[in-house]
Amino acid sequence: QTNLLGNEGKVGQLGLTDKIGESKYGGTTEQLDKDLHQLFSFDTINPFAENDALQKQIIKALDKCTILDPACGSGAFPMGALQKMVHVLGKVDPNNEYWQDLQLGKAQKETEGVFTIQDKKEREQLLLDINDSFDEALNNPDYARKLFLIENCIYGVDIQSIATQISKLRFFISLVVDQKVDSNKVNFGVRPLPNLETKFVAANTLIGIDKPSDQLSLYDTQEVKALEKELKKIRHKLFSAKTKDTKLKYRQKDEELRNAIAEELIKSGWANNTAEKLAGWDPYDQNASSPFFDPEWMFDMKDGFDVVIGNPPYIKEYTDKSVFNGLRKSEYYQGKMDLWYFFTCKGIDFLKTKGCIVYIAQNNWITSEGASKFRSKVVSETTIKQFLDFRDFMIFESASIQTMVFVIEKEISQKNEIDYRKINTDKSTKKDVEDLLEKTGSHIYKQIKFEPSKWINKRISFTFGIVDKVLNIIEEKRNFILDKKNEVAQGIVAPQDSLNKKGEELLHYSMPKGSGIFYLTNEEKSELALNEKELTLIKPFYNSNELNRYIVNSQNRHWVIYTDSSFKNSASMNSLPNLKQHLDKFKRVITSDNKPYGLHRARNENFFLGEKIIVQRKCPEKPIFTYTNFDCYVSQTYFVIKSNRINQKYLTALLNSTLIAFWLKNKGKMQGNTYQVDKGPILEIPIYKPLDNIQVLISIIVDMIIWNNQNNENLLLFDFENILNSLVFNLYFPEHMQENEIDVLQFVEKDIATVMQGSVFENLSDTEKEAVIEQLHKTWSHSDNEVVKRMSLFKEKSTDILKPILES
Repeated sequence: QTNLLGNEGKVGQLGLTDKIGESKYGGTTEQLDKDLHQLFSFDTINPFAENDALQKQIIKALDKCTILDPACGSGAFPMGALQKMVHVLGKVDPNNEYWQDLQLGKAQKETEGVFTIQDKKEREQLLLDINDSFDEALNNPDYARKLFLIENCIYGVDIQSIATQISKLRFFISLVVDQKVDSNKVNFGVRPLPNLETKFVAANTLIGIDKPSDQLSLYDTQEVKALEKELKKIRHKLFSAKTKDTKLKYRQKDEELRNAIAEELIKSGWANNTAEKLAGWDPYDQNASSPFFDPEWMFDMKDGFDVVIGNPPYIKEYTDKSVFNGLRKSEYYQGKMDLWYFFTCKGIDFLKTKGCIVYIAQNNWITSEGASKFRSKVVSETTIKQFLDFRDFMIFESASIQTMVFVIEKEISQKNEIDYRKINTDKSTKKDVEDLLEKTGSHIYKQIKFEPSKWINKRISFTFGIVDKVLNIIEEKRNFILDKKNEVAQGIVAPQDSLNKKGEELLHYSMPKGSGIFYLTNEEKSELALNEKELTLIKPFYNSNELNRYIVNSQNRHWVIYTDSSFKNSASMNSLPNLKQHLDKFKRVITSDNKPYGLHRARNENFFLGEKIIVQRKCPEKPIFTYTNFDCYVSQTYFVIKSNRINQKYLTALLNSTLIAFWLKNKGKMQGNTYQVDKGPILEIPIYKPLDNIQVLISIIVDMIIWNNQNNENLLLFDFENILNSLVFNLYFPEHMQENEIDVLQFVEKDIATVMQGSVFENLSDTEKEAVIEQLHKTWSHSDNEVVKRMSLFKEKSTDILKPILES
């Protein structure tokens, strides 16, 4: 967390505290956490100076702590982890006394029972090298700390070999800077650098190897175990090998052992191609990238890592399909997902029990449609410990991505508390992020009680207190669910709506940028001189310039060529010469599955006909639901709701209400202050369907809003929308509002009946409609009106229900 800001003095949790907290520390885990925080800060106090046992315990814990970055890039995160671990060692063991004893003790134990003269010489040299590493005449104290932490604790993987080479270079440099230069010595006294080929490997982290179904480990047989032990010894020697000849000798031995293990694996039931793939992986080929990753084979990590950290790549499949090649048969794959979800699922798999995964990534995974499998794995296999939402602050200057940091522990809990933090300011700054990490300032800081079992196959929302109570009451009123297949659909997906800059270049500028392809303006439609059959394929098309809350400007200025999968070939266009000629101009840029003449996804045309509700997917201020009762075709930036089981005008009012906006803000999908109303959130809205007479009452007010906005733009009916909001409140909280004498339904009915005098609004003339609307507007604008008086008391008399909604 802190290295993102370049501020070493401000430290968040790295998943380390809980690990050490398991020890037999005399105080509580909370007290140890406080001590460690003091330890991390740059002061001169050593809180462990009088506690020798605890010093040793922490040093041993650091020596055994294994950390993996599965998408390490140039090694920034592993280096950050190394720096923190070095800092801790410097605090608890400033003279390297215990650290040196620990490394010498391990070396002596590993070389016990050596018999040959050569082995004894190697042992003597190994012990000498360890002592030289700690010799302050030769190196700064941090050198020995770094050297053995790098060998024992730090691992990185990246699919690009150049990235892992840069990572290794970064770690080489970090060691070089702590060596003392002596111009009178060979190589200025600088020690040879360790070999990091088996610390940072180039491989595809997301693809594993096929093991026999009954095989839990690579090294299950005695023969393989013996070879593996020898391989481990060789790689340990290779890490500190100094001469070229020595390195070549060990590399040759490494290859022989890999081949021998592959042969034994085949004997024990492994497929030949899998065994050959394992043997063929050469960690010393600096330009190769392995098509698979196996932590046991590459890092000798059978039981998993203690910590997985990083900033995995964010790539949607529609932006680059190739990165998902080889992944689509995985249990973690699903449509509309992001590649980084894969990295988290695999990261969880790479952890040992109680290990922690700490990522910085996009903050919308808790609600994203394509993250359902990922969320299910998180809530069913782990415990969310911490969630830090940076909201709209762009941590990475090169990418406009809203991010968060999470800490997840691989241990299932029935109930836990999440340290939840979220920036609470618009246009947030780096200072807001620093405050969030330090838990200062007026941001959101909550300990949220979380029961994972309640969130299986659901979006996760971090709500608390009164807000959580109100959401539960709203949910309890649900008595109607939209049919996801037959009543909700996304709009048309065209391969290209109009010519973009890249297409203009591809066509060698024969057509200007912005030229309509499948979407046409009135002028472009006229220029095509379409015949009668062609005109049947041209449908009225609407966008955000015409679609507003409640109403649509029916004087459309755009059209869509509505062709489906039956228009893949030229024969289908025989009777459509003008459309064919038009689309042929753009053949080279059309990428539809039904190219060159069919839309990518035409959808069921019935959704665009007659009475329906158009839903705008991204709404920066408040949700936008538009009622239409005429043919209205829209793009994939909209969804369409069409149901004959509920009054569509009533449903439009409900969906546009403050209550549903409150629900979507807390339970739907948000990107900063922007509502993202996708199919999932639409289906999850707790719709309450009242008696038919109430639906009709509310639909009358909707009729008035629509007619007024289309015919009398000078009269703005904000009060009518407030009335609709109040009626929705009344439907969801009837007893509460009645007890507090703020119910409005009966008074709204009375006001409308007084003005309408038994007439039906739809049957009135335009003059009569205008008069009715103006009279109701006057009624509901007056402070003495009973409805208005009760509405003014909502916050005062309903502090625990209506006030939180209205102030949201």
